[in-house]
This record gives sequence, C-alpha cells and structure tokens, in this order.
Amino acid sequence: MVDALLTRTNWRWQVMSAAGVAIMGLVVILNPRAVGTLGGQVLPWLLVAGGAFQVLGAFGSRRRGLFVPLLTGSLMVVFGLALRFANNLPFFNLSLMMGLLFLASGGAKLLFADLAAGTAWRQWIWVAAGVSIAMGLVVLLAWSSIASGLVAFFLGIELLSSAAALTAIALARRAKEGG
Repeated sequence: MVDALLTRTNWRWQVMSAAGVAIMGLVVILNPRAVGTLGGQVLPWLLVAGGAFQVLGAFGSRRRGLFVPLLTGSLMVVFGLALRFANNLPFFNLSLMMGLLFLASGGAKLLFADLAAGTAWRQWIWVAAGVSIAMGLVVLLAWSSIASGLVAFFLGIELLSSAAALTAIALARRAKEGG
C-alpha cells in the first residue's frame, strides 16, 4: 500500500522533499547548536515515523524483496527510539550511534542505486553513498574522542548527501518515465 503510494509519487514532489532535506543540512552546518534541538526533539520522531512507513511498505511491496526495507525501517525505528530515550544510559554514546547511522545510510543508498540503473544519475547515488560510508568510518574509528561539533558538521553533510541521492533517484525516475 505505502509502496504503491510511493511509486505513484510525482518526481517533482520528491525533488521538493530533497530540497527540504538539503535546507536542514545547511541549517545544521551553519548552526551546529540546532543539532541539539534537532537531535533531541524532532529527529527521533521523524526516524520512528519514517522507519514505520518503511516497514509497512516492506509488507505492501510486490516489486522488492522483504528483507532490505524491513531491515532499514527497523533500524530507523530503533535508532529513533534510542536517540529519544537512551541519552541517560551509561552505554549510550551519540557519536557511536551517529557513526552507525552514517554507515547504514550509505548502505541503504547503495541498495537503492538500482532505482537509477541505466541513467547518468546512478553515479551520484554511489558518490552520496561513499560520502556517508566514509563519514561513518571516521566517526566509528574515533567515536570515543570525536568532538560533537564535528559530528554535527558530518550530520549536515549527511543530510546534503541524502538530498543529492533523493534528487538523483527522482531525476532518474523522470528520465525513465520520459517526463
């Protein structure tokens, strides 16, 4: 059901959505203090809602397998709940969680690159995935000592790379539809 809705979504709406994600990325880069509000109040619930839709879409999809959307949706829900409720737990480390999120985002972009197969936009999705994976590795290799300002900067870059990937997917869809 959700997948059918997403496949009927106009590519223009997808580009506008990507623009919104890019604006959030610029806000985070230009105002790292916004990450505190974004990270503590808004982002967890966006992740939970997005993950829930992804899980529902996994069961309604006839074109894709069940595993990838179910896994990515579940990870989004878990990460969102951890961001919201696990801040006071001794084993919770925001830098570690952000590094894992960057890696998961890069992996998801690689998996969704096939949506742009046969178009010039596929390479942009690979580049966006590479940026996410590289940032995830940097954060994970130094998670215990990395500055929160650098993690905030990386979050802004992650949002910009996600916006680039979303735009590439929408424009590849436009090219395939002949629009």
